[in-house]
Amino acid sequence: GNNYGIRIAYRYTADASGTFTITNQAAIAGTTFHLYGFCNYETTPQEPFINRQPSDAWTTLGESVNLSVVGGGAAPLFYQWFKDGAPLPDQTNAAYSIASATFDDSGVYTVVLSNALGVVTSANATVEIGLPISNPSFEVDTFTVWPGYTADNGPITGWSTPTRAGINPVGGQSPFANIGTIPHGSQVVFIQDDGTLSQTINGLIPGVAYYVKYYENARAGYATPSCAVTIGSETIVAAHTVTPGEYRAVTSEMFVATDTSMLLAFVKGTPYGGDATLLLDQVSVLRAPMLPPAVVTNPQSQYLAEGERLVLTVTATGTPYRYYQWQFNDADLPGESSPTLIRNSVTPADAGQYRLIISNLYGVATSAVAVVQVGKSITELFSTGVDNNRNLLEGGSVDPHYKLAYSPDLDYPGPDTVVFYDYWPIPPYLTNGPLSKWIGPRINDTNYAPGAFPGTAGSNYVYRTEFLMDTTDPATARIFGQWASDNNGLDISLNGVSLGISNVNGFASLTPFEISSGFVPGLNVLEFTINNFTPGPTALRVELRGVAMPLVDTPPQIIRQPSAQLVVEHGSVEFRVEAIGTGPLTYQWYVDGFEWFDATNWSFRIPDVSRYYAGDYTVVVSSPLGSVESQVATLTVAIPAAILQQPQGQLVEAGSSVTLEVQAEGDAPLNYQWFLDGSPVDGANGPVLSITNAQLVNAGGYQVVVSNPYRSVTSAVATVTVVDTTPPVLDCGPQRFIEYGTAWDFTDPLFSDNSGAGGVTLALIDVVTNAGCGPNLMITRTWRATDVAGNSSQCTQIISIQDTTPPALVCPPDATVLIDADVPQPNFSGGSVADIGDPSPVVVHLEDVSVGESPKTITRTYRATDVCGNSITCAQTITVLNEPVPVPPDLTVTDAVEDGSAVNITLGGSSLAPVSWQIISGPRHGSLVMVSSNVYTYLPEPNFNGVDTFTYRLVIGSSTSVIATVTIPVAYVDDVKPYAFTNAVTFPAGTSPRALAVIDLKKDLRIDLAVADYPARAINLLTNNGFGTFTNAAQIPVGGNPVSVQAVDVNKDGVQDLVVAIEDEINSAVEVYTNVQKTGQFALAQRIDLGANAPAYV
Repeated sequence: GNNYGIRIAYRYTADASGTFTITNQAAIAGTTFHLYGFCNYETTPQEPFINRQPSDAWTTLGESVNLSVVGGGAAPLFYQWFKDGAPLPDQTNAAYSIASATFDDSGVYTVVLSNALGVVTSANATVEIGLPISNPSFEVDTFTVWPGYTADNGPITGWSTPTRAGINPVGGQSPFANIGTIPHGSQVVFIQDDGTLSQTINGLIPGVAYYVKYYENARAGYATPSCAVTIGSETIVAAHTVTPGEYRAVTSEMFVATDTSMLLAFVKGTPYGGDATLLLDQVSVLRAPMLPPAVVTNPQSQYLAEGERLVLTVTATGTPYRYYQWQFNDADLPGESSPTLIRNSVTPADAGQYRLIISNLYGVATSAVAVVQVGKSITELFSTGVDNNRNLLEGGSVDPHYKLAYSPDLDYPGPDTVVFYDYWPIPPYLTNGPLSKWIGPRINDTNYAPGAFPGTAGSNYVYRTEFLMDTTDPATARIFGQWASDNNGLDISLNGVSLGISNVNGFASLTPFEISSGFVPGLNVLEFTINNFTPGPTALRVELRGVAMPLVDTPPQIIRQPSAQLVVEHGSVEFRVEAIGTGPLTYQWYVDGFEWFDATNWSFRIPDVSRYYAGDYTVVVSSPLGSVESQVATLTVAIPAAILQQPQGQLVEAGSSVTLEVQAEGDAPLNYQWFLDGSPVDGANGPVLSITNAQLVNAGGYQVVVSNPYRSVTSAVATVTVVDTTPPVLDCGPQRFIEYGTAWDFTDPLFSDNSGAGGVTLALIDVVTNAGCGPNLMITRTWRATDVAGNSSQCTQIISIQDTTPPALVCPPDATVLIDADVPQPNFSGGSVADIGDPSPVVVHLEDVSVGESPKTITRTYRATDVCGNSITCAQTITVLNEPVPVPPDLTVTDAVEDGSAVNITLGGSSLAPVSWQIISGPRHGSLVMVSSNVYTYLPEPNFNGVDTFTYRLVIGSSTSVIATVTIPVAYVDDVKPYAFTNAVTFPAGTSPRALAVIDLKKDLRIDLAVADYPARAINLLTNNGFGTFTNAAQIPVGGNPVSVQAVDVNKDGVQDLVVAIEDEINSAVEVYTNVQKTGQFALAQRIDLGANAPAYV
């Protein structure tokens, strides 16, 4: 990907072309190589320098060797190669090649670079030439069948291989050799099956030392294999894991040839088969130099506890055969003649000084002295996740030795810590075992998918463990440990003092630490503080080994006495004593002077304390040097509140009494609180709860909480059931008699019940009203009372209604009419009747009595009767005038009415009563608004100039008068300024133009006029005399007031006719007048009636 490549700097001397060429040769098919960021600049003259030194090389007899150097500096640059300090003739290039190597080519090579400014010499490059090997770099064969197995391509020249082995690249691809740069040539061998890649090496000289060199690698992205190398029956490269990356050079241990031919084998180890692939290249067998022995690593001094395993190891170089002899306190140890000395279970006698003497034919070497101290194991010092026998605990178990001293997670506060399952986050955590396991505040629940375990809160956690220094000297104590945590380990403290030890290496590996000070006699407290960065998984892993020298000639003595304890019965209690002395120390606990069987440790725990365990406790600490007894520690057992007899449920009749009782024990004070259905009962604070007059509200589940300072306990539920089988007592009262129309109401009946008034429901279930009247009109209500138990009773209320009041009757209003025909019918129209007891009293016409003729008076009588027979009458007077209908006058408004001004008009007629004025047709050019019965306000339409009219008549009863006309002259007020206009033509007198049309009356090509004369109800014809003046030639009467006139050729004869829009008080129309014989004489041809919709124009 971008920015994950290499940066190259290269100096060159530009040639005459001025071009620079970069060539990319991809080594693997399908790969790409990206170049970018090219920069070129001229350098200043500089002395020679080397960018890449020549590398060591080894090969077999007859193979090629290629050495090269990459350098720079001011041109020209000169090169000279040297072997073992002597210049090589004609080797003056940056590269030096040996086409077919011989043993004489072995040696140390250098190259000298020089220019005019200076000289520089490269580092040494050692060339080693080994025995002849067939196909040592696996370049002889060319495999073409992908992915390169021998089964598909044939055997590898010179080598025996397992089935799943072959050569890469194949066909330009490297499916197995997929990482690193091939160190020699272009091919490597790969091995997948468990088995060996082997070849017999010839030309060995028995007794001479040799060694093997080769390159190794592994396929990336899959399981990593292991590799071992053998020659004959001897292992010269121990089995080791080969991790993928760049190819690594491996040099074997030296071996001594036992024959002239021996089998060299590369053993591919676990995991066997599959895609775990071992890659090998450039194998050589080289003759060892004749060297005396030399110590490479010395044995390490050790501080061990009695019974632990001692292992001392030395590594050395030098020509075989090498001889080994271990010495203890300067004396030889018989039979100990290998590089490693082992004592499986050390004793104090093994303490001392150890060293190894190494010799061969060329010399002797002695290792440094390793001092071994043997002390005692520190008592009760444990790793995480183990039991008292240091066996691994099962996942989910509570660790008995580590407690949470602090946790920020309120859901997982401790103090218990739990052992993790072999489940996520293991891995990525270091795998559990074999000496310890991960522990934490919360089990890594296997119900969560990998990666989904939520863990605990983020912040610091403190883990605590305790150990005892009772028979060992704290001044000589050491703890050797290693730890890992998620996330960082912040600190380790001993007895409250920070040791300044932290660990930022996380959870993938254990980090060692050592504690050499801070120990105290007796109980010691070791704490580990770790930080969880964010909410999620967190855990601790610790492995500890402690050792100290034993106390000598120290009789037992108690340094911390057991303390008195107060414990609640059935709780747990622990007594502790801290003593020191020469071991072994034994312990025996006593209670009230009696030995407690099996209580023989420095701590004495009773998991379930009985009240009978109360007493005085002591412990005797003994050793071969004496014994000592502790002070008395008194155990007080507190008796917690407990229920001996539960309250019992009861079934009672409502109104009776209930008694609930609980029997309890416990140290005083004992407190009681009774509850009903979870709610406290006020004042119920004793062992007995009494209820008098129990009601249904008292039914339910009763519990009592009994408490003292040591415990609170809740009783079982005692159910109290209250039953009610007696119905309520219901009283509706006696029958009542009420006068109709007086104020009255129903009152609710009275009731009582043994469940209390609040527990009774009163309901009106029926109302019956009969159809009678007076004493026989009764309203009956039926009531039901139901208590909470469902018991019910009924009663009835009866109210009788008496009605002696007649209806309220109002006759129609008196009337005056003109003639008999106008006398109204006796249908009570306009009258009213009402009754308090009858919504529809019956009204009948009794008679009409007439008196006189002109006028005539009619007295009309009505009677109203209700359903109870109560009745009443009333009379209506009707006057008949018997006079003719008056004639209304025509009216003309004499006052000048200006356009836009209103005028009041009083209509004439009769003073007879009743008389009304009726407008028949409204004005055409204005509006009327009624002020009173015969007074109207007239408002002309804007810009109207002329005479407007409307008609009216009188109405008396059913008689109407003739129609009269009101004429309203309306004068137009010209309030438009002339703006330089002059009156060029004046129409002849007698014309009142409303509208006009232009027409050629005589076909003389002169413009004549047809003028609508509104007041005259005519069309005036004005002829043009040819000099711009007009003469009133003729007048055509029309059938109404003309509002518009239009000249048009109606008959399509080339002569113009006239179409006139007219209106009058009742109707409007359009009239067509044709030009008779084309002489300018007009006659009515057609009338089109339009009704009341007057046309504005035509």
